[in-house]
Amino acid sequence: MTPRTLFIIILRVLGILSLKELFIAIPQLISAIVMFFQGYSISGGLFMIVISLLTVALVLWISYTLIFKADFLVARLGLDQNFTESILPDWSPAVFSGVKIVLALLIIGERNRILQFLEKSPNAEGNEK
Repeated sequence: MTPRTLFIIILRVLGILSLKELFIAIPQLISAIVMFFQGYSISGGLFMIVISLLTVALVLWISYTLIFKADFLVARLGLDQNFTESILPDWSPAVFSGVKIVLALLIIGERNRILQFLEKSPNAEGNEK
């Protein structure tokens, strides 16, 4: 995974999480509209509706930008700059672990033969002939 893809994933997750704010802003907009039609002051009701509409629009714009324009944001903000990547990653720990697993499986699978080999004594072989 490159740093660029990591930042794109992080930005998209943040965009999805920001959609939660939309579920908070919409009820505020609905309550402002209800307040406006219930006979409260017109200026106060209009102010609340405008603020609620701006909040919903801002949250939608932020979510849209983070989810669908993450590539643009990474490039524009230079998030993937100054990261060094090795062309060939160091595989020695993985190879060493793999060899240990294979050896352990071979020992478990051939434990009877190993025990028979260890239990034979040099004198027992000479007496059997």
